[in-house]
Amino acid sequence: MASFFLALEYLDEGYEGFVVVEGSQARRQTVRSMTVPVPGNLELRNGLIEAAVLVPESEHFRFGQDYSFTSPSAAVAVILGRSANGRREWTDTQGRQLRSIQEAAVANPSE
Repeated sequence: MASFFLALEYLDEGYEGFVVVEGSQARRQTVRSMTVPVPGNLELRNGLIEAAVLVPESEHFRFGQDYSFTSPSAAVAVILGRSANGRREWTDTQGRQLRSIQEAAVANPSE
């Protein structure tokens, strides 16, 4: 099974949203929670497969191009093939969750 490393290096949080860069991997299989609580995530994932944004490889999908998501949760749900909270799943190289990074930025806007 391929490893799935979720880190902020795979994201550019900016005006367009959360960009998962070309070459990033996504699980090939989905689980039932993919449709709960946000049913649109499964349709989004299937649309990315149809549009060849997600390209099948042996044990996983690979992003064939950069793709901008509207939220970190939509991005991580497509990557993991299950419902997920993007603010908890995405971490930086020091293991800090996106949620903590965002909260620190709000608390200390000058940094």
